[in-house]
Amino acid sequence: MTANVPEYSYIQLTEIDDEFRRDPHSRLDELRSKCPAMRVPSTNRIFITSYKDVRETLESKDHSRDWRNAESTDPARLAFEAINAYTAEEFGPHPPMAFRDHPDHTRVRKVIATAIQGQLPRARSLVEPVVEAALNRLDGSRAVDIVSEYSYHIPLKVVGELFAIPKESLGDFQEWSYSLFAAFNPVADDEQIRARIEAQLNLLRLFRNLADERRLRPGDDLMTDIVALQKNGAEISDDEIAHNALLVALGGHQTTTDFISSAVYYLLRNPDQLTAIQNDHGLWPSAIEEALRFAPPLTQLDRIATTAGNVRDCPFAPGDIIATSIFAANNDADVFHDPHSFDIRRKPNHHMSFGRGAHACPGAALGRLEGRTAVSKLFDRFPKLRLAEPDAAPNWRVTPSFRGLAHLQIAL
Repeated sequence: MTANVPEYSYIQLTEIDDEFRRDPHSRLDELRSKCPAMRVPSTNRIFITSYKDVRETLESKDHSRDWRNAESTDPARLAFEAINAYTAEEFGPHPPMAFRDHPDHTRVRKVIATAIQGQLPRARSLVEPVVEAALNRLDGSRAVDIVSEYSYHIPLKVVGELFAIPKESLGDFQEWSYSLFAAFNPVADDEQIRARIEAQLNLLRLFRNLADERRLRPGDDLMTDIVALQKNGAEISDDEIAHNALLVALGGHQTTTDFISSAVYYLLRNPDQLTAIQNDHGLWPSAIEEALRFAPPLTQLDRIATTAGNVRDCPFAPGDIIATSIFAANNDADVFHDPHSFDIRRKPNHHMSFGRGAHACPGAALGRLEGRTAVSKLFDRFPKLRLAEPDAAPNWRVTPSFRGLAHLQIAL
């Protein structure tokens, strides 16, 4: 390791660490400058921070997303195996496409991505009414927690509408989704582990039942499109439908919640940028891209090495984890001018907040649509929106690899 570079632990490079949550870029900038590829002490992890290295790693076909290729003692592998051991008997040993490699990943992704793409015209017609209903619930309030009272409800309702989840099941879907997010916490306690296993089983059953229902009574929803593709010959099993419907629903819920809340926060923290966009609504698309770059909902994406190699002068072996910092890549001064400034006119803005390569997010267009609609219409409805506690530090959620506000008090 280069001299004078601190040996940060894995925890110190995640949202579990108080200082990292408060100021991630002090550590990330230092590493990118002095040691852009660092082996995390006493682990099998390589942590990389430069845009070029992150992009090349995510686009490489030599790395895996299947945790079964990690070392047998890797904590993340053990966590996934513990969950799958409970779900495999009922739903088969089929991890969702996010944790599979070619050719299975390609086969399943083709089906899911085709169905999502086919739903975009319908999504455009349903997102706006969902947002308007959420805004109506805020009318008459003087101050609200924008996370729990606005941002959280929009993607939940949109996911429910896309899949046509019965209204009586939406409460359970919300509760189980929250419990399942404990799976991303490497220091989860026994109660959280039990809750996440039960939540995953319940969610898989919900989507299995939904698929069965749509085979009998088709509608115009996403699940109908998936089972129709299967009926017409697409290679995807019933268990894979359940696993990947859960992936789409969960991925489209919490990350979009975080995206909406962060965009609102940074616009309020940068009043000159907010004034510019209120005077010129044509700036909204680029403002949304800047919010995605500045506060990526997913801050780290991992790949598992399947061959020996190097990132710069840092060697890795098969089974090692190459942890790519999206947060760091999105703030690389070699790519982004004045990267720590929030600039809604930034062009080009080739951030990597939706990933890159074969595993790039298939729901990116939907996420952008939800975020742009939710944030722009919030400021249209409440043009005098302001932070209720302007001197308070942001309350970031303690979930590794995810950047999201736990609460944000807003005065209307």
